[in-house]
Amino acid sequence: RSYIRDSTEVLQRIKKVGDLPPNSKLFTADAVSMYTNIDSDHAIKSIDSLLTELVYKRALPEKFPKTLVVDLLRLVMQNNVFEFGSSKWLQLTGTAMGTPVACAYATIAFGIHENRQILPKYQKYFKLFVRFIDDVFGVWTGPSDEWSNFKHDMDKCGLLRWEFLEPCDSVVFLDLSITINRDDM
Repeated sequence: RSYIRDSTEVLQRIKKVGDLPPNSKLFTADAVSMYTNIDSDHAIKSIDSLLTELVYKRALPEKFPKTLVVDLLRLVMQNNVFEFGSSKWLQLTGTAMGTPVACAYATIAFGIHENRQILPKYQKYFKLFVRFIDDVFGVWTGPSDEWSNFKHDMDKCGLLRWEFLEPCDSVVFLDLSITINRDDM
């Protein structure tokens, strides 16, 4: 699981990393306007697929209302009306802003991509990979050509794009300054 609750959990995960290979580098990534760039059709299909998988695996309660949940997500995400000044607007793209479900929806939508596409392909190059909503921190040990592929694949989640700090020895993530000191952090 890559999702973290707070910087305290990041520190706990760092302590579990152990010795770092000599080629280890730190990196961060930030989603560009995550909520407004989550493609609703793509995200709803992904969430529907995940829920179907969880129902099939019996990981949800027997009478879990999967169809209702997906229909309600579609209703909220595709019919969000908001006020700007004295006029009303229908939000046409992205996560429905101002709704209670927005944060969880965006986090789950990218989490599906991360768990199905990113981690299976690149896990072998991470000594650590964590995400807090739209911010990523990791320890990269892979070759530079795979780094380029990784960045490209992160951008394959609908309209969402990521900005990366290239692998280096010191980064700021959340409220932490993290530095590689020889073989550890």
